[in-house]
Amino acid sequence: MLLHRTCVSILLGLTAAAAAADAEWPKHWPLLKQGEKAPDTAKVELIGMVAPDTLGIIIQSGFVVPGRQEPLRPTDTVEIARGKKGARLARWVWEDGKAVLRDYKVVKRGNQTVGFLVGGHRLVTVRPHATRGSRIDYAKAAFAETYRISSADDSTFAKPVKPIAVHIKLKPNGCADGRTVERCKIYLKMPTPLTIGRSYRIQLDLRVGAPSVDWTYAPRRTRSEAVHANQVGYAPGDPYKRAYLSIWLGTGGALDYSKELIAEGFELIDAKTGCTAFKGGIVRSKGKGEVEFLGADTGKKKGRKPIRKDYAKTAVYAMDFSGFSEPGVYKVLIPSLGTSFPFRIDRNVWADAFRVSMQGILSQRNGINLPDDVLSGYKTGGSPFDSRTGRKFVQLTIAPNGTAERERNDNYAQLIESGKLKEFTKPVWGGYKDAGDWDAHTHHLRVADYLLALYDYFPGYFRGFALHLPKAEQGNGIPDVLDEALWGIELFTRMQYADGSVPNGYGVHGSAGPAEASWQCRHLTGVYAAHPRGTSRYAALAARASRLIAPFDKRRADVLLRSAVRAYDWCTARSDQPDKAAALDLYLATGEGKYLKVINDRGMRYGLSVEYCLLPRDVVDNRALEGCLKQVEAVASISRVADQNAFNQVIKGGSKAYYGYLSTPETGSNGLVRLYRLRPERKYHVALVQSVNYCFGANPDNATYTTRLGSRYPHFGLHVDAMRTGQPEPPGLTI
Repeated sequence: MLLHRTCVSILLGLTAAAAAADAEWPKHWPLLKQGEKAPDTAKVELIGMVAPDTLGIIIQSGFVVPGRQEPLRPTDTVEIARGKKGARLARWVWEDGKAVLRDYKVVKRGNQTVGFLVGGHRLVTVRPHATRGSRIDYAKAAFAETYRISSADDSTFAKPVKPIAVHIKLKPNGCADGRTVERCKIYLKMPTPLTIGRSYRIQLDLRVGAPSVDWTYAPRRTRSEAVHANQVGYAPGDPYKRAYLSIWLGTGGALDYSKELIAEGFELIDAKTGCTAFKGGIVRSKGKGEVEFLGADTGKKKGRKPIRKDYAKTAVYAMDFSGFSEPGVYKVLIPSLGTSFPFRIDRNVWADAFRVSMQGILSQRNGINLPDDVLSGYKTGGSPFDSRTGRKFVQLTIAPNGTAERERNDNYAQLIESGKLKEFTKPVWGGYKDAGDWDAHTHHLRVADYLLALYDYFPGYFRGFALHLPKAEQGNGIPDVLDEALWGIELFTRMQYADGSVPNGYGVHGSAGPAEASWQCRHLTGVYAAHPRGTSRYAALAARASRLIAPFDKRRADVLLRSAVRAYDWCTARSDQPDKAAALDLYLATGEGKYLKVINDRGMRYGLSVEYCLLPRDVVDNRALEGCLKQVEAVASISRVADQNAFNQVIKGGSKAYYGYLSTPETGSNGLVRLYRLRPERKYHVALVQSVNYCFGANPDNATYTTRLGSRYPHFGLHVDAMRTGQPEPPGLTI
């Protein structure tokens, strides 16, 4: 699923604004650096106003000490690992031409279990753990008596004043050994507003180090959690640029702002100088208690039932600066509160976002030991799932359409017990991991689908577009986005069966174990049988890749086209309804009429509808074209959803609306990108920016959804290699 979400973020390269990867470790990152001493107390991360009379304090409560791999010590003892009720923890491996069951082993130092032995290595994986002493005193946090605010230059606070109300909001932002660490947000409502320019001393009896914190109320220099902006920015010509003002107080519920504050308007200020570059008005987007629309829920009924509810749980105001285009680095300022995180307006912002997202795809590659310089400091230690390194694969008899871990394990057991487990002898390397699922699958080919579509739509732009790729691929004469697409496709070309079908992927016994990184994994790894759906998907993309790389590598293109034809023929021999996606790409690659006849039948799905509409009018069937245009119009309607919810999100009907603000950015971008290629109209450009504005930081958490993008980006995603080695996740992973 992580790979799916990351490949969706590829589409942001057309329309999303983003900053380059943040090279600095965030000030209060909940994951400590390797070797860094765990703090003895919680840490105050931010103090800022969320309303003229309400002070917001953000505290990092608890930290995660990263795991690591280190040499086994002479004094360490090794024991067989046991699960619940003493169950054996083991996995099948392939040794000397047969399957062998090997136990996991734990490593003890004295009486303490420190981690697991890495199979086949003299290494121990030390488990991460969450700190215990560096947490706030939650028993006191909700009481006004815990806090006092005083000031030497504000006479109203000459004597310490306690708040008249305290509200709390807790959100986990890290986990280890079954426990979480939290970002704790405390809101202190004072009896009178504080005064801009004055300094205050805030007494906190919460185990946060010093018993008090000094703070100056300087909105131009202080961030407010109530100001939400896309942290990574916009291109100057983007027709949509918008930030938001809102705060939900947790235990205090909704908060609305006074007419006086709204009348102040907002400013864009230079992030370095603080000088005002633009002024604009604040407009209500959603009132307190009002419901909003995020999508539709099909449920058990055939008709779609609109979902209308109060997702934001508070009033939300919009601040539009779409007409501002001066390049620079800016913050949004509410004069009586504070600023947003900084963001860029720059012509290269799209390219920067795309490159970072593509590093996320690169980091998931199998069959390559990536050099240290391509992932912004993240390091791999070998080439995972690569038959060229001597790794053996076996043949399974199932062809699951998903991860199917239980089905896969059952198939291993059946073949081992019957003595029918055989080695798979074709070369296996390429493709991608998927978060904690170290299985390659034909549905991962959507990465190639999106990349090939981008190049096909905009060849002039992407022909010379440089990605962070290994040097061998940088100098091979093939555009970099096509190189990355080929990495996923040619795994299946190499594994193609003699009858033309392709394996549906491969999968390990069990899943990622408790000790190994992917390049250390010794689990039995089986190649799936073929499935018509996966084989037809491969046929389509191999044909498209052949057409696009032909000008750069004719020999490689010919190999792909022959492979695509064989795969298509295998599928059509087993069905009286040939796959239209494969037929369309084969027609574009060969020009042969037999493929055109297949696609001229009616009943095209949306992605193909756009491609069909792009064909010359003298080859299409008018009735089929009419049906495709109707599908295009239906998808175009999702652009209107943005006007019906607080943060102007574009949500595809029936797609994850029930998750509310926990959903991934996989909203409507895929269909909108294809639609924009067919109809490059302003309203669709607006919708594309809207579809990413929220997940780039213009949301109540002021957080982006992609690692190393923006000022507050995610961590602790399910990236097993990072967890095992104690590194922060590589850049570009959208979670």
